[in-house]
Amino acid sequence: METPYLRAGRGQTLVLVARDIDQPDVQALIGNLAQHFTVFAASPDTDTARALANWLRQFLEGLGLADGHLMVHASLTDLFA
Repeated sequence: METPYLRAGRGQTLVLVARDIDQPDVQALIGNLAQHFTVFAASPDTDTARALANWLRQFLEGLGLADGHLMVHASLTDLFA
Protein backbone atom coordinates (compact mmCIF):
# COMPACT_ATOMS: atom_id res chain seq x y z
CA MET A 1 0.00 0.00 0.00
CA GLU A 2 1.44 3.35 -0.99
CA THR A 3 1.30 5.90 1.81
CA PRO A 4 2.57 9.45 1.58
CA TYR A 5 4.35 10.49 4.76
CA LEU A 6 6.31 13.35 6.23
CA ARG A 7 9.70 13.01 7.91
CA ALA A 8 11.02 15.63 10.33
CA GLY A 9 13.59 15.99 13.08
CA ARG A 10 16.29 13.65 14.31
CA GLY A 11 16.88 11.30 17.19
CA GLN A 12 14.97 8.20 18.17
CA THR A 13 12.23 7.16 15.76
CA LEU A 14 8.61 8.06 16.40
CA VAL A 15 5.79 7.14 14.04
CA LEU A 16 2.78 9.45 14.26
CA VAL A 17 -0.42 8.19 12.68
CA ALA A 18 -3.29 10.65 12.16
CA ARG A 19 -6.42 10.97 10.05
CA ASP A 20 -4.92 13.97 8.22
CA ILE A 21 -1.32 15.09 8.77
CA ASP A 22 -2.05 18.40 7.04
CA GLN A 23 -4.35 19.61 9.84
CA PRO A 24 -2.89 22.55 11.80
CA ASP A 25 -2.95 20.74 15.16
CA VAL A 26 -1.16 17.72 13.69
CA GLN A 27 1.42 19.96 11.99
CA ALA A 28 2.07 21.70 15.32
CA LEU A 29 2.44 18.32 17.03
CA ILE A 30 4.91 17.17 14.37
CA GLY A 31 6.95 20.34 14.88
CA ASN A 32 7.06 19.85 18.63
CA LEU A 33 7.92 16.14 18.42
CA ALA A 34 10.61 16.78 15.78
CA GLN A 35 12.60 18.72 18.39
CA HIS A 36 13.24 15.39 20.15
CA PHE A 37 12.59 12.59 17.65
CA THR A 38 12.85 11.61 14.01
CA VAL A 39 9.14 11.75 13.22
CA PHE A 40 7.52 9.76 10.44
CA ALA A 41 3.95 11.11 10.18
CA ALA A 42 1.41 9.39 7.96
CA SER A 43 -2.32 9.25 7.27
CA PRO A 44 -3.14 5.70 6.22
CA ASP A 45 -6.41 4.99 4.44
CA THR A 46 -7.72 2.46 6.96
CA ASP A 47 -11.12 1.98 8.54
CA THR A 48 -10.51 -0.60 11.27
CA ALA A 49 -7.96 -1.20 14.02
CA ARG A 50 -6.95 -4.46 12.32
CA ALA A 51 -6.35 -2.68 9.01
CA LEU A 52 -4.29 -0.05 10.86
CA ALA A 53 -2.16 -2.77 12.48
CA ASN A 54 -1.54 -4.39 9.09
CA TRP A 55 -0.71 -1.03 7.53
CA LEU A 56 1.68 -0.20 10.38
CA ARG A 57 3.56 -3.48 9.99
CA GLN A 58 4.00 -2.85 6.26
CA PHE A 59 4.88 0.82 6.77
CA LEU A 60 7.63 0.01 9.26
CA GLU A 61 8.98 -2.73 7.02
CA GLY A 62 8.93 -0.43 4.00
CA LEU A 63 10.94 2.19 5.88
CA GLY A 64 13.32 -0.41 7.23
CA LEU A 65 12.51 0.47 10.84
CA ALA A 66 13.04 -2.25 13.43
CA ASP A 67 11.87 -0.28 16.45
CA GLY A 68 10.62 3.07 17.60
CA HIS A 69 7.82 4.85 19.38
CA LEU A 70 4.24 4.95 18.12
CA MET A 71 1.74 7.75 18.62
CA VAL A 72 -1.83 7.49 17.36
CA HIS A 73 -3.52 10.87 17.06
CA ALA A 74 -6.94 11.35 18.64
CA SER A 75 -8.45 11.72 15.16
CA LEU A 76 -8.24 7.93 14.81
CA THR A 77 -9.92 6.98 18.10
CA ASP A 78 -13.04 5.86 16.23
CA LEU A 79 -11.05 2.86 14.92
CA PHE A 80 -10.77 1.51 18.45
CA ALA A 81 -14.42 1.90 19.53
